[in-house]
Amino acid sequence: MAAHTKEQFDLFMTQLWETNAPLSFYCDFPKIKKNVRDIEISLTTLNYLIGKEDLRGAVEALWERDPRVFDVMDILIATR
Repeated sequence: MAAHTKEQFDLFMTQLWETNAPLSFYCDFPKIKKNVRDIEISLTTLNYLIGKEDLRGAVEALWERDPRVFDVMDILIATR
């Protein structure tokens, strides 16, 4: 992906509008925090797989130990 030019950034900045609405108007941060907390352990456990040379073996070992950690895969795919 190419980096944006200064001209593109300047154009973007000129198109922003000021608002008196705080970020909490647009996002329910307590709900986000709760939802992340619900899946945080599974996400951390899946991080174990990063950089494994034998990824298949690591996935199989993790599956045998606790298949529930893979319940968050749909969330990971949807957010990518």
